[in-house]
Amino acid sequence: MSNFAQLHGVQGQQNVVALKRAYRWTEQGVQQLPAPPEMVAEPVEENGLLKLDTDYFPKRHFTDVIVHGSAWAPAGRPVASLDVAVAINGVARTIRAFGKRTLQRRGTQWSFSEPEPFESIPLHWSEAYGGWDKRGEEARDPYEVEKISKSMGRDMSIVSLARYRRNPHGKGFFQKLTPEHEGAELPRLEWAHDLLTPARVEVNHPYHWYSQPMPANFGFLAYEMFPRSAFWGERMFPIHQDRAAKQVLPEYAFGLKPEDLLPKVEALALSQNPRMFNGAHPALQVPSLRGKVQVDLYHLDPVAQRLSFNVPTGAPQVQIVVPNDSKTYKTEGFLSTLVVDVAKREFCATWHAMVTTKYPTFPDYTDKIKVDVQW
Repeated sequence: MSNFAQLHGVQGQQNVVALKRAYRWTEQGVQQLPAPPEMVAEPVEENGLLKLDTDYFPKRHFTDVIVHGSAWAPAGRPVASLDVAVAINGVARTIRAFGKRTLQRRGTQWSFSEPEPFESIPLHWSEAYGGWDKRGEEARDPYEVEKISKSMGRDMSIVSLARYRRNPHGKGFFQKLTPEHEGAELPRLEWAHDLLTPARVEVNHPYHWYSQPMPANFGFLAYEMFPRSAFWGERMFPIHQDRAAKQVLPEYAFGLKPEDLLPKVEALALSQNPRMFNGAHPALQVPSLRGKVQVDLYHLDPVAQRLSFNVPTGAPQVQIVVPNDSKTYKTEGFLSTLVVDVAKREFCATWHAMVTTKYPTFPDYTDKIKVDVQW
C-alpha cells in the first residue's frame, strides 16, 4: 500500500513532513485505499467557506476531526427533531437537528413555530445558527458601514455588527427584531446543550453577539470565523473585550479559556495562538490522538443509526537524510487531521512530523532530501 509523504520548509531550519493515507471502512473492517490522496498546498475556499485546509501548517496541538454528511431520520420515517452525534473514543459532540421552523409574532411576543417533519438535513453552515441581519442593520449600525464603504471606495461590510462573526452564512441571528422579521427562518442545526430560545433570539445590543450560541457544525472553520479569527491575532474592539471578559462565552464549553480568546495585549500588538493552525470546529479539536482511535457516528446514515470504525493505530516513524549533512534526522509523526466522508464510507488521515535541520532547507532543495517512513 502507498502513502504520500512530503517535506515542506516552514521557516529557516523548521520543516514539516506531511503524510497522508485514505481508507474505506466496511462491516469487515478498515482497508487502506491504494491511491494516495493529494496534498493541499493552499486553503480551498468556496463562497466564503473553508472547503479544505492546507496540509503544510506546522505542528498542531490538537487533532482536527472533520465529518461531512447529513442528519438522517431513522428508517426514513420523518421526524420533527433528532440528535446527531460524533464520538471520538467515547467523547460525544451532539447536534440537535430540527425540521423547518420560522419566527412568529403575536402582539409584542415572539415565538418559534413547530418544526416540520424532515427526512434529511445536510450538515452545512447555512443550516446552523448565524447569518447577516440586514433588517436589524438598518435599525442599528453604530459603525455606519454604508458611509465607511462609500468613503473608502470599497465594500466594508465585513466590519458590520449585523454579520454574525462566528458564522455569517447561517440563519437566526437577529440584532433588533422588527415586524419584518416575522416568518424568518430559524437554524435547523444547534448544539444540543445550548439551544436557541425566543427569550434570547434578539441580541438586544450590537456588542452582545458573543453571548449568542456557537454555530453547530462538524466541518472546517473558516479563517474569518470567530474564534479562529482570534487565534490568528484579530482583537475585539476594547468595548467588546471588556464586556466579553465578564461573560461565560459558549466556547468555554468546548475547552477554550478566556486567555485563548481575550488575551491582554498592547494596542495594535500581534498576538497569535498556536490553535490558529487547527481548522476544525472547537467541538472536534481533540487533544492529540495517539494509540487506538474509535469513531462512532450517530444518525448520519439513512439506514444504520450508528456507524463505527477504528483508525489504524501506530505512529509513522520518519527518517530524513539531507545531502551534505552528516546527521540523519529521526522523529515520530502524530495524527493531525481526520476527515470523514460518511456517504462514501471513507476517511483521510493526515500525520505531521516536525524536523529541525542543521541548515535551512530552501524550496529548490527539498527535492534532494530523502524522506523515509516506517509504519
